[in-house]
Amino acid sequence: NGLSMQSHQFFVFTLELLRCLLTLRNRNCFMQTRKSKNTKPELLVRKSLTAWGFRYRIHYRNVVGTPDIAFPKEKIAVFVHGCFWHQHGNCGFSKPASVPKGWRDQFIKSNKRDIENLKKIKEMGWIPFVLWECRILQSVKEEIEPVIVAVERARIKNRASTR
Repeated sequence: NGLSMQSHQFFVFTLELLRCLLTLRNRNCFMQTRKSKNTKPELLVRKSLTAWGFRYRIHYRNVVGTPDIAFPKEKIAVFVHGCFWHQHGNCGFSKPASVPKGWRDQFIKSNKRDIENLKKIKEMGWIPFVLWECRILQSVKEEIEPVIVAVERARIKNRASTR
């Protein structure tokens, strides 16, 4: 029928969104259409790390906050945050024109949880990285560079301590 995969996905998403808008469960239905794992920014980061030859775990449950990407031996956790849901203050994606009170409460709760998780991860001896959607879409290479450096340093340190 000539539809590309992206066009098909957009069409399916649009139909799902319209279905949601026509019901009384608008908020819950809309939230269900949003992805929390394997988002476009997350896939870009994973693809880039793999291209650089890195191996990692995804959605690693053994660490507080379930990082999107984890390097367990090096104790490095990477969180790929969507600007809207995690309310990134430095870009245009995060400030909708009007936000229902329920969403505002959810944003506040998510932000507090993010801060607590980062604190706990550091206490466990892990190094957390937060990568933002807007920056990943601008330049994934620049965003993952600090992660690559940290992983390499940890690997050198681990090799030196095993000798």
